Amino acid sequence: MCGYSYEDLRGKKPGSLLKGQRTDQTEVDRIRSAISSQTSCEVKIFNYHKLGREYLVSIQIEPVRDHSGDLVALVAVERELFE
Repeated sequence: MCGYSYEDLRGKKPGSLLKGQRTDQTEVDRIRSAISSQTSCEVKIFNYHKLGREYLVSIQIEPVRDHSGDLVALVAVERELFE
């Protein structure tokens, strides 16, 4: 969806490549807060393609916990929204 290859993204934070002029910092902060607190969140945010095209996405983040309640992963599902 974003046009970047694994090699482009490897070792980088997604926001460093996907944020742009219309990316809402409040929504970025909501994502950071959810990750930090290991909680769910859903945001709608503008991302930017490798070639500069702007696109609106919905991002749903969910924590995955083991049987003891310990966090084992955070899963993010992103889908493009068409205005």
